[in-house]
Amino acid sequence: MTRAPNKSGPLLVLTGPGTLEAAAPWQSAAERAGWRALLRPIARTTAVAIDLGKVDVAPPAWIAVSSANALPSLVRLWAARPDLRLVPHAVLGKQLGRQIARAGLDAELVVTGEGVGIGSLADALAEATDTGARILWLRGERSTDLREELVKAGRYVQAPIAYRTEPVKNFQPPDRADAVFFASPEAVQAWLLRRDVPRATAIAIGPSTHAELAPEYSRFVRLVRLNRPRPEDLVGTLSALK
Repeated sequence: MTRAPNKSGPLLVLTGPGTLEAAAPWQSAAERAGWRALLRPIARTTAVAIDLGKVDVAPPAWIAVSSANALPSLVRLWAARPDLRLVPHAVLGKQLGRQIARAGLDAELVVTGEGVGIGSLADALAEATDTGARILWLRGERSTDLREELVKAGRYVQAPIAYRTEPVKNFQPPDRADAVFFASPEAVQAWLLRRDVPRATAIAIGPSTHAELAPEYSRFVRLVRLNRPRPEDLVGTLSALK
């Protein structure tokens, strides 16, 4: 299922995103920077029932969905709050757009294109709304990136938990790596549980993942955090590491 890496150049291990579709822009980013990319997911996700007490009675201006992991909880939210189906939805990527359509709703905004990521979704929502607009984002338990990006743009974000990610303890580590990309704190936890992982540069997708890495900096050659959670930023980071 994993796309074969390039045959030359330093090796980047992608510990997530966990699906081939979601990981494709990150693999492409690595290859554009002249790196080989190896997808090795080491975290799994489960849906979480959304706490309706954490969702305002008044509908938001937009609902943001950045991961297919949020869809089961989103469908249950529609059933509990039918008025939210009438709110325009913004989703990240064509595949997620198709998945939400199969669930019974056409997204008003589907962010697509090479190098898209959470930062791209934040930019699109900022452009589609006015300062102070309220956005409902269905997020992972420890995800903070989209909210941080939109708050910087002057938007108010309500972010109930829609899914939880857990480390996979019995993954097979690669024999070697020049850098390892971590897309979640749980992936960091899974990596650190093993003592037979290669020592490499650690690249964090965002602040919560970087915070998980920081106490264990001695296990890595160095720690790097992307400026923004976008594949395009990974290109720049990897180019600087070569």
